[in-house]
Amino acid sequence: MGNPRRTRRIVDAMARARKSTDPDGDGRVFSVTTAPQSAALDQSARMRRYLWTMGIRTACFIIAVVASGPLRWVAVGGAAVLPYFAVVLANAVGPRTRGSVGTVTPYVDPTQRITTTAHPNGPSADGASSTQE
Repeated sequence: MGNPRRTRRIVDAMARARKSTDPDGDGRVFSVTTAPQSAALDQSARMRRYLWTMGIRTACFIIAVVASGPLRWVAVGGAAVLPYFAVVLANAVGPRTRGSVGTVTPYVDPTQRITTTAHPNGPSADGASSTQE
């Protein structure tokens, strides 16, 4: 068949991987698609929102200098209130509630596998008969 030590290492590695993905041992498998957004992506999105808002504030300052009449006062008002909204949006962290990750039913492969254990009266893993004649 192959190297039995290598086969044993592969089987052991598969068992460790199965155990690491199911730490409770209850058979539940979690779907990655229902996992929350990573902290790095959430922080990056919040930083972009803050920078866009402050960019609009800068544009309001430029408009306040260039424009005249009511547009100038709208721009000054926007430049005055936009920092508040920029900070509120930057601090709005996405929800990280427990229990939001759903479970999926694990797929059971119906394919028959070759076992490495020898049966008392049957053939061994290498195909030779285990009975002596």
